[in-house]
Amino acid sequence: MDRKFVILCCENILPEVEAVLATGAFSEAQVRSFPFHCGHIRSVWAGLMDQYEELAAAGATICLCGCGCSNTFDIPREIRNDPSLIILDKGPSLFLPESQAEQFRRNGAYLKLPGRLLKWKQNAECHKLNQSIAREMFGESLNEVVLLDTGLRPGLEPVLAEFAQFYGKPARNIPVGIDVFRLHLAVVYLQWQADRERTQSRIAMTAAEKRVADYSMVADLTSRLIGIHDEDTIISRMLELITLLCSPARTGFLPVHQGVTGAVISSPPDSYPSTETFRKSFSPLRPYGLHESGDGFWFQVTYNEELIGILSVDRVTLPDAVNEYINLTHFISQIAGLSITIARTHQNLVQTITERDDEIVWRKKAEEELSLHSQILLNMAEGVALIRTRDGTIVFSNTQFSRMFGYAGNELIGTNIAAINAPDIRSPEEIAREISEQLEKTGSWTGEVRNRKKDGSVVWCHAIVSTYNHPAFGPVWITVHEDITESKLVEAALAGSEQRYRQLYEGMRDAFASIDLEGRITGFNRSFEMMIGYPPEEIYTLSFNDLTPAPWQEQEQEIIRNQVMIRGYSDIYEKEYRAKDGRVFPVELRTTIIKGEDGTPQGMWAIIRDITERKEAGRALAESEERYRTIIENIQDIFFRFDKDSRLVMVSPSAVQTFGYASLDEMLGISAYAIWKKPELREHFLAAMRERGGAVEDYEAEFVKKDGTTFWGSVNAKLRLDSQGGYTGTEGIIRDISERRKADEALKEALKKLNMLSSITRHDILNQIMGLRAFLELSKEDLRGTKHENFITKEDQAAEAIQRQIEFTKYYQDIGVNAPKWQSLESVIYEAKDQLSPQGIDVSIEVGDLEIFADPLIVKVFFNLMENSQRHGERVTRFSFSCQETGAGLVIFYRDNGVGISEPDKKKLFQKGFGKHTGLGLFLSREILAITGITIVENGTPGQGVQFAITVPKEGFRHT
Repeated sequence: MDRKFVILCCENILPEVEAVLATGAFSEAQVRSFPFHCGHIRSVWAGLMDQYEELAAAGATICLCGCGCSNTFDIPREIRNDPSLIILDKGPSLFLPESQAEQFRRNGAYLKLPGRLLKWKQNAECHKLNQSIAREMFGESLNEVVLLDTGLRPGLEPVLAEFAQFYGKPARNIPVGIDVFRLHLAVVYLQWQADRERTQSRIAMTAAEKRVADYSMVADLTSRLIGIHDEDTIISRMLELITLLCSPARTGFLPVHQGVTGAVISSPPDSYPSTETFRKSFSPLRPYGLHESGDGFWFQVTYNEELIGILSVDRVTLPDAVNEYINLTHFISQIAGLSITIARTHQNLVQTITERDDEIVWRKKAEEELSLHSQILLNMAEGVALIRTRDGTIVFSNTQFSRMFGYAGNELIGTNIAAINAPDIRSPEEIAREISEQLEKTGSWTGEVRNRKKDGSVVWCHAIVSTYNHPAFGPVWITVHEDITESKLVEAALAGSEQRYRQLYEGMRDAFASIDLEGRITGFNRSFEMMIGYPPEEIYTLSFNDLTPAPWQEQEQEIIRNQVMIRGYSDIYEKEYRAKDGRVFPVELRTTIIKGEDGTPQGMWAIIRDITERKEAGRALAESEERYRTIIENIQDIFFRFDKDSRLVMVSPSAVQTFGYASLDEMLGISAYAIWKKPELREHFLAAMRERGGAVEDYEAEFVKKDGTTFWGSVNAKLRLDSQGGYTGTEGIIRDISERRKADEALKEALKKLNMLSSITRHDILNQIMGLRAFLELSKEDLRGTKHENFITKEDQAAEAIQRQIEFTKYYQDIGVNAPKWQSLESVIYEAKDQLSPQGIDVSIEVGDLEIFADPLIVKVFFNLMENSQRHGERVTRFSFSCQETGAGLVIFYRDNGVGISEPDKKKLFQKGFGKHTGLGLFLSREILAITGITIVENGTPGQGVQFAITVPKEGFRHT
């Protein structure tokens, strides 16, 4: 391809480029421009790239010229490195010698080209410069504006004056012309011409060498036709040679002997159906010509003006030198004609005989050398193979080479070298191509290759490959292979081992460091670096004494002398380190000696652990134990700890006085069952702890003292478990609650008496009310029809209300009398249902296995809820109880399908006296629930039934 020289320039310098080209010295140069943009080339590269790719695709050499606005650093690296791209982006330096331009800049001059000056307003607007900003930008760094006038644009003086006034600097005009610019372009243009001529010469030389090689081959093969005396064989060999040279779809020869034509001989055989078909491809009136299809040619084969036959070559892709190859084919046919007629001159015969004699001598010598070389190759210890250069086919392999890859005898011969190349990161074809390219450059290649045996297993070889022109096989590669699989496996194992130890070394949480015999640090891991706070490069300048405070240095030297240097390692010992920030901290370490191959000490290494946290934890533990001991020794309640065999192993001094023992030593070791009044109840105590998650609170039990007397205690205790969850004992606090129990008993006795008095009083009041209502009924009979009858009725209603309220108090007289306890929620609801015995109402109870901690009168709450539904719900046919656990605790829902409660009544629902019966039911229900922190609200929808939500706190319910 004939490359073009194209100058791709900014439109600001297009007139200057055109003026240079008009001088006539650049006859083969063309010019294209790209639009100026008021930024750097990064803002125009997209458009510039299109022109570049178009020109590059056309094979042009591109000279990129900028006006000083370009930024070539934004051009992709692969494009900048393209040898077909030449970048001239020097701006003003294109029109001034560089030394003068630099002198102007040092003197504070702002150099301006005419093209850019004409577009200064566009540039200022693009950069959003006003006069103030522009003058501030120029500041004191620039003294003047200098226009480099190329003489191609008249009328620049007013523009220059306006530009100078805007920037606040003086301006002047220097005529520079275009000579310097033409010199820059001439250097690049002449270099391009020289490169093109060298390339054309190289291409011509390659083509000439190819033609010489073809002529040599033709001469060699056609010379052999002379010795053949069979006409058909000569014609067949001629056709084979033409096929080898031109690769046609078919070629044929029509023999003519004394004007009589024979049968067509073709390659491939029978390519022409008949002689007539063959005749249609040529004209008998001309000695040669091209086929009408344009993809073949024919000519008459003659000798001494006698027609020997017609040669036709069909459907062939001709090389660039078409005429030469047609002439070469004609030459072949003429030699064939000469061989067929056996009419050659004496001189040609003598020359042919001489050439054949020389050829015989040469062949004999080559065969002797080949035999010697073959014997050498066959008997080499290494594997040797010859590989044909043009197609990679193995044409020879010695026994060692075949055996190395698991093949027998000559089994590898005829296969492609890729068959024994194992895939690596690259394919076998890519590996072969890389070796081929290196051989073309230097003639030899040495390296390690990953090969593949016949059974598919991998073998590593060290290979030496070189080129050789073999007498029989032509250009070949000689490859010598040595099996290095075992050493590669050892190398891989060592690399893997080193990697594992490196990961262990770097991944250790403990610090690691090594020193030489002088004490200088020679190696360390990341943990050591972080421990002492020095950067790596500074650590290598330190010795271990630089990190060790003075009081520890003599002790450490003694350990090294008496332990490390004698037995090779030290016991674990403690010392202190000083970090870079001055912080001193404790460490423990073990030091081990490093020996050389001769057994002499070379240095030492140590594994170091920062024990600051352990030391602080030890101090904290000691302080905690001291506080713990002080609390135990001064506590008034009894602290105890029993082991898994129920033996007392720890107890506070207060237990001695409470249980009546003489000393702590006398108590230690006694059985837990010995201090329980009823030992069998301790098993209930342990079972309660297991059921309640391993702990109990305020568990009341009766204990026995040494003298046999008893006392009541409240126990807060927990199970002690090991790391696997196994039982190891119990511990807790016992508080003597004998006095509280006596007070509780006295209170219960007082409440019992009050209840008895209340019962008697209630009974007497009800008797009096009954009498009162009887007299009122008699009075009503006597006063019926008078104005007093209405008064008597109201008086009886008041007496009836008093009677109901007195009777109602009988059910709630025990509120708060009995202590709250854990009760099955399901059992309580069923008990309330059984007390009410609702008729015709479906009751659904879905509360699971829950227990709640509540006053024993909790049953009255659920009874009252169902009774109210039955009494006031009007159309109730269903009661339902359900539960839901929430973040606040357990919510128990009670619902019916009655008329519900109106919004005004909801606000007064739990007030004392509100209601259509006694007015105390819901009020007292809320009070019963409140004893253990339980709340109740009604949040149903009026007209759709009631919904009471009873919320039990988290600590007030549990699953059984």
